[in-house]
Amino acid sequence: MYQGSMYQGSTVSMTPQVKSGEIIVTETSHKLPQLQPQQVLIEVAASGFNPVDYKVATSAGAMVPLLNTTGCDVSGHIIECGAAVSGFAVGDAVIGCSGGVGQNYGSATQYLVTDSRYLVTAPQQMALRQAAAIPLVGITAMDMLHRVQPQANETILVLGALGGVGQMLTQIILARQLGAKVTLACSTNNLNKLNSRVVNHPMAADVEVVDYNSVARGEVVADCVLDTLGNQHFENALLALRPLGRMVTINARNTYDLANAHGKAAAIDVVFMLIPWLHANSEDSHLAIKVQELSGRYQDYLGQLVELIDAGQLKLNDIEASPMNQLGEVFKRYAAGRLNCKPVLHW
Repeated sequence: MYQGSMYQGSTVSMTPQVKSGEIIVTETSHKLPQLQPQQVLIEVAASGFNPVDYKVATSAGAMVPLLNTTGCDVSGHIIECGAAVSGFAVGDAVIGCSGGVGQNYGSATQYLVTDSRYLVTAPQQMALRQAAAIPLVGITAMDMLHRVQPQANETILVLGALGGVGQMLTQIILARQLGAKVTLACSTNNLNKLNSRVVNHPMAADVEVVDYNSVARGEVVADCVLDTLGNQHFENALLALRPLGRMVTINARNTYDLANAHGKAAAIDVVFMLIPWLHANSEDSHLAIKVQELSGRYQDYLGQLVELIDAGQLKLNDIEASPMNQLGEVFKRYAAGRLNCKPVLHW
């Protein structure tokens, strides 16, 4: 239970730096600014690590957050509210996204100033530290489904069904009981693991588990394809798509042959959930309105995810909790391809 804090107007944040090709994460002490009307101050319980955190830390320009702090996902307790904040009070346990890019702070900090409009009340049926793993992958999954709008009697293919976003997609689709046929794809080595995750689900009869090779060979077809991988899987996703189908990806950073898309009159969409933070201060009034609408949708997504968790319909698997001073090791494991879990870092 929250007992209050010893906050004195300063904080310690994790600051990644690249030196001689190696990432070194140091603890940096600094003062935080006065709250803006819609902001809150959070005493951080945990920060969730995502691959984008590594990409931000090794990039430059608009992606780099204030003070080079890292982290998008956050859970913790509110210890101060801005003048225009509604729906929250001091002491509330919350989860959400801090952005972790551009003119925002990352969440790997003891105390975080962040926009309250990207927060929701934390789930009651999950430890607060663990709940820090939800926001980015959960919002991404919800937005992917929003983009393709799967209908009853359609078929859905999820590529990367054991990844962070893929696991969310699978559970949300099954919880909603869309009446769709669902195909989940993963690597051959993980088929047994994926089967064990869905075999006892009430909707298991509507689920088929396949490996990526089946998709690449053209043995799978779907009305809606949800690609959480990109690269060669992007073109395999197009191969699996039925004529007039819809596809959404979270990784389009490559050059692709779109002949399959043209021949099928396919709709292709891309989700990059950090857009609102990257364009929060845009002088383009039309874009500003879109960003505001998207922030409201993100908050609604998080609220729905919390409801699913508290109803026992959404669980987090493969979570690894570590002290915040192990963030550098997490970065190194990710860079070396040895990260097979969803890390949450806590103080």
